[in-house]
Parts: sequence; C-alpha cells; structure tokens
Amino acid sequence: MKDPLKFFPFTSYRKYQREVLERFYQDWNSTQVFLLEAPPGFGKSAVNLALSSAVDKALILCAQKVLLDQYERSFPNKIAVIKGRENYPCVAFKGHNCRNAPCYVRKHFKCPVEDDCVYKKKFELAKNSPITATTVAYGWKGGYHLLPRELIIVDEGHNIDTVTSNFVTFTVSRKFWEKVHKELGSSVPFSILERLGSAEELAEFLGLNLYPVITEYVNALQEKIEKIEMELDGKELVKAYKYLASLIEEAENKKENIQRFYLDVRKGHEWIIDKEYQNEELVTICARPLYVGRFLQERFWSKVDKIVISSATICSPKIFLKEVGLDNYIVKRYCIPSSFLRDRRPIYVSYCGRMGRKYKKDTLPKLADRIQEIFSSYREKVIVHSHSYENAQFLYEHLTGRVLFQGDDKREKMLEKFLQEPGPCIFLSVDMEEGIDLRDSLGRVNIIAKVPFPFLGDKKVKRRMSEPDGQEWYLWKTVLTLCQAYGRTTRSRDDWSATFILDSDFGFLFSRAKRLFPSWFIEALTKKDKWVRWDRCSLCKSKGKCVRVTNGWFLCKECWQVLIGR
Repeated sequence: MKDPLKFFPFTSYRKYQREVLERFYQDWNSTQVFLLEAPPGFGKSAVNLALSSAVDKALILCAQKVLLDQYERSFPNKIAVIKGRENYPCVAFKGHNCRNAPCYVRKHFKCPVEDDCVYKKKFELAKNSPITATTVAYGWKGGYHLLPRELIIVDEGHNIDTVTSNFVTFTVSRKFWEKVHKELGSSVPFSILERLGSAEELAEFLGLNLYPVITEYVNALQEKIEKIEMELDGKELVKAYKYLASLIEEAENKKENIQRFYLDVRKGHEWIIDKEYQNEELVTICARPLYVGRFLQERFWSKVDKIVISSATICSPKIFLKEVGLDNYIVKRYCIPSSFLRDRRPIYVSYCGRMGRKYKKDTLPKLADRIQEIFSSYREKVIVHSHSYENAQFLYEHLTGRVLFQGDDKREKMLEKFLQEPGPCIFLSVDMEEGIDLRDSLGRVNIIAKVPFPFLGDKKVKRRMSEPDGQEWYLWKTVLTLCQAYGRTTRSRDDWSATFILDSDFGFLFSRAKRLFPSWFIEALTKKDKWVRWDRCSLCKSKGKCVRVTNGWFLCKECWQVLIGR
C-alpha cells in the first residue's frame, strides 16, 4: 500500500480524516479486516477513495444506489461505476433496456450492435478500472466478474448480513407453482409441499423435482418468445417481450436459489423453513439461512487481500464479525466521534409508556397526544418511526393536521410525497430506519415511537436467540436499528433536528446494552423538557439556539432574559 494521504481527493481534511488515514497506513500490513465506525459528517467517501487509490485494484460496494450515485457525482473521473443492466437502454431494440433485451433474455442470440452496447462498455470499463464502485445487489448478481482485487470496501456495511440473507432467502408460492405447471400442462397440487417438514426434506424435493420442472418452464417461455417475434411488432411486441422476460428472470432466480439451497443443506448448514397458510391452505413456503457468513466468504471475502467495512453503527464487533463470517480474521476497529454539536442533534427521552404488545393499548393514546404536542410546537416536517403498520394506523386515526400514512404497498411513493411536501406534516413510517436522507428542512423532528426490538414471533429470531450469544445478538440488532433511525436527520454540521424517544422500554434497553451504543449517541441523550431549535427566535427572528417556552414559541437567550425581566 502507498501512503493514502497522497491520494486524498480534497485540499483540506475534515476533523479526524487525516488521523484515520494515518492509522490505516500504519496498521495495513498486520491487519486483514478494518472496521471504520464513523457517524454522519465524517466524510467516509473521501477516505474510502484515498484508500482505494493507494492500492493496485479496489472494489467499493455500496448498500444502496443513492450512495453509488453520490460517488459518481463526487468523483466522476476517479471511479468507474457499474449498475444493474436495467439502468442502461438497449441501443439495438427500442423500448428495451439491457436487462430485458433479446441478447440477454434469448438463448444463443447474437446482438447486432454488440460493440456499441452501453452496458457492455460500462462493464468492461468497470472490470479493468483500478477503482470500481457498484451496489451490493450487483455484486451478488455480476460483481464476481469484477474480482479478484487487493481491496474491497463495503460502504454502510453494518447490515450486509441482512442484505445477504435477503439475496439467498427464497419463497416458492402457490401462485408461482401453479403458473409453472399450467404452462407445462401438468396439474401437480401445491399441497404436496405440506408434508415436507424439515429443510433436508424440502431441499431434496425442490432440488430433484422442482428444479428440472422450472428448467422445462424456462424452455417453454423461450419458445413463446420466438413465436411472438414472428407474430407481433411495435409496442405490442415490446410489451409481450418484457412480460415474458420478467417471467424468465423470475424462474432463473428461483433455479439459482434452489440449487444453492440444495447444495448448502447437503453440506449440513442450517436453514429456517416458514410456511404461510390462508383459509387453512398452504400458500407459500420460504427458506432462510440461519447464518450467511459462508456466502459472503465465497462471493467476496476469499477473493480479496484486505477488507474495509465502514458504517456509523457496527456497535458490536464480536457479533457483527460472526454474522458476516469474519470472526477468524485479524481485525482493527476505528471509532470516530461526531463532529456535530450535540445541541444541534439532541435526543429527548420523553416517555409515554411501554410499547410492547401487552401495554401498547394503554400507551398509544398518550403517544398520539405527545406527537401532536411536538408537531404543534415545531411546525416542521416530522418523521415518526412507527415500527408496525398497526401502530401507524392508530396514530393516523388520532392525529390532526397534515398526516401521511406510509401504507403496506406505498413505501417509495409516500416517502417521495413527504419529501415534496412544502409545509409542516407528519410522516408515519415503517421500516425506514435507514437509507433515507432527511437533511435540513426535509426532517427537523425525528420520533422513535417504539424501540425496534426484533419480532420474537419470527422463527429465525427465536432460533438465533437460542444460541449461546443469542441475547447479545438480540440487543445488538435493536441498538443498531435505533441508532440508524436517529441518524436520518442532522446530516451536516450546519443542520439541526430534534429526536424524541417516546417508548419507555428504551430504559430497559439502555440499562442492558449501554456498552453497545456509540459515544455520539449517548452524549446526545437528555431528559430536559426545554426543547431546542436553531433557525429562528419567535420574537426577534434571529438565528441561533432557541428554547421552547410554550407551544410554538421558541426564544433566544436575549429575548428570554427580556421576557423574565432580567
């Protein structure tokens, strides 16, 4: 490794950046895995670029496409960015992208303009570039072509175990089953899967029986595509082609997952099997691995020399490293303090009662009253982490003013609506603890309605908790999710927001797991009832720190002293 300070992309450093790069350089030869735990505002992207530039070849994996876009905007001439095929238009067939174009969908199809293919050019550039960035999703689908390399960096990698689990988890539904057999003219009942109780029985059946049936199904769809190419044209052809292409992709993904499941179970690895029933009839069967580290090892870790995982919330290195299959590596952890003033990101512990299932019936009305009070005081955009649709529905029915309810099937649509709202409103969200950027006026108030404990009714959660470190894992998952929710607002040094924790079960969590919380979270906690904002005094309109004196009134220090006659 060369000195990474020589490759830093800017002329000046933010606080702690230089010191961290110096430590990387000092520890490089004696360490295999680096955990960089740094809160928002540290500037991880610039540090990651400096590290990547200091080695021969590096791959940066981003948890989300929005982070990948940030790399592309910030460092356009230093990093080759590659995204999924669906992001590139097909130049040979109008109306198609490179994911549903004939050359990708059809077997043995020769592209007429292969040398001009937008995706192929991007891929070749990414494959040969010394620094390449892509998403974790692309890394699973095609990223192995970008390896081996000297260094891999996983940006926002705290949940790569969950992301990996989502990729290898698969479901066989009655709808898919019947669709496949109908296409082939057979009528095997889906209920045949009911008798398969164990992962071993299910793997044997799916691998030896369903896998070859899906292969026949894909061949039948390929024949259909050849037929419509002769019978249709124009928009009708494009529409029919895209539909069949989506069916083929679904089937190929299912084949890949079934084969992985079959081989992995034969090696003795544990999987959790879930069955869902409607009206006493089986409708879906789902297979999830208990641990995913071996999949990450096979896909990424074994193909690189050094690994850097950066995030604000590693929280427990011991548990995290076990979950991602790196517990036998030589590891260094760098914990970076926050450079944001804690008064600009306070966490008000303002309990309304316990929000567990046994108690929330009594707590929810108090919760709604407190949220209404907070909204009336700040008159800003407020996000409420409701934890469940049931909680969100109750709050939606009991809050007044402009209230947006996420709904089970409108996640992205309602988030975009909230971001576009011109005035004060409340957004009742579910599962939006990470991946969204509510900077500045997009999110001035951040409310934790319920401590996000993993659901104890989940078979995988229950099984994981039965392990010797299960209780610690359970606390770790909760702390990680809670800290991520806190980090949705106050995204820069000049930004400000107020976070409220309303669930009194936080007291239990904090007493049991204080050691897992980052220092920048703990230092922001306050039980003061004097709420703060930083943009304007209600009397003199000056900017700066202002304290609430009554609902909707925030005064600066000078106006407060005048008011009380000092």
